Order: sequence, then structure tokens, then C-alpha cells
Amino acid sequence: MPLMLAELAMSIYWAWLTPKVYPLICLGLVGIVWLNTFLQAVPLHGKLGAAKDNSKISKLVTVNWIRTWAWTARTIVLAIVVYQLIQHPT
Repeated sequence: MPLMLAELAMSIYWAWLTPKVYPLICLGLVGIVWLNTFLQAVPLHGKLGAAKDNSKISKLVTVNWIRTWAWTARTIVLAIVVYQLIQHPT
């Protein structure tokens, strides 16, 4: 949780500091991760804590793939930004 809070705080700060497309894309992807985590993953974990249910486990795997794709996309966007900064330092 602390790392997710730090990621959210830095994304908000970067989007506020530099209102360009890449920071806003990253902020949107962090928003997808947060919504997915707290609206889907956390409730599924709670239900699985009570009893094993293979359908809920399958659903949790699907939910985690959404988060994985969002974090992967964010990493790609950040890599593009770093590449651009290396090529054209300001």
C-alpha cells in the first residue's frame, strides 16, 4: 500500500507540474490500477479469505491481469519519456 500511495502521489504531482500527454496517460493508468485494486481485487481477496472458491480465484487472476497490463503500459510510457529526455535534454 505505501508504494501505491507514493506512485499515486508522484503521478498526481507530475501531471500537475507538467500538464502534457504523457503525465496524464500515466495518471490515468494509475487510476485504472487503483480502481481495479479497490473495487475488484480487494473484495475478491476478502471473499477468498472466508473460503476457497475456484471461480473467485479465476476472477482474481483476470483482475490481476488488468493491473499487470496497466502497470506495463505505464512502464512503456515512462521509458518513452526517459528516452526523449536522453535524446533531447532540456
